[in-house]
Amino acid sequence: VEMINAAGMVAVPVMLWANTPTCPGQALSEDACITVARHMLERWGDRRVIWFLAGDGDYTPPQIAERWKGIGSAVFADAPNAVATMHPCGLSWIGADFAGEPWYSFVGIQSGHGNGEADLRFLLQGAYSTAWQHIRKPFINIELNYEMATAYGTQDRFAGYHVRRASYWSMLVAPPAGVTYGNNAIWICAQSADEIAEGHGMLTAG
Repeated sequence: VEMINAAGMVAVPVMLWANTPTCPGQALSEDACITVARHMLERWGDRRVIWFLAGDGDYTPPQIAERWKGIGSAVFADAPNAVATMHPCGLSWIGADFAGEPWYSFVGIQSGHGNGEADLRFLLQGAYSTAWQHIRKPFINIELNYEMATAYGTQDRFAGYHVRRASYWSMLVAPPAGVTYGNNAIWICAQSADEIAEGHGMLTAG
């Protein structure tokens, strides 16, 4: 974290990965999640950090959303100046559910790594495209097409064009606070040019 800050960048750690049942955000109890996340906050909270409380999970079921609201309230209760949000899974909208939480600093979406009609419709016509009119928080597409990543289903490789397209669309359909960039080789620490991220093969629905 210190080296990231020294390079003029902001560190963005995921406190509790939550996309599978074995990830800490799902496997640990609510109290344990709070303990782990508060430890991270206490250790790095005085650095330049933006917090993803939970990573890549589906928080749309009401009981799941309430669980994470409770965790977030407990973790950031004594850190009113912390900048934090949730990292949702692809093609899911949680902005309206979390916008009222005092610790939820900005709205993040993930338009993800698909290139089908549903993926494009989510970005261009989904709730993200109009919610800025009534949710008074910054908006960021925190995970769009990663360059050289493999698209769900089709196995097409995303090129610079796809990254620019997703970035421009993210900026044009809603007033964003910024855009993100990802590259497959960095994402998975690829050892070869044709390496595919786990779970992104032909059997993955897009």
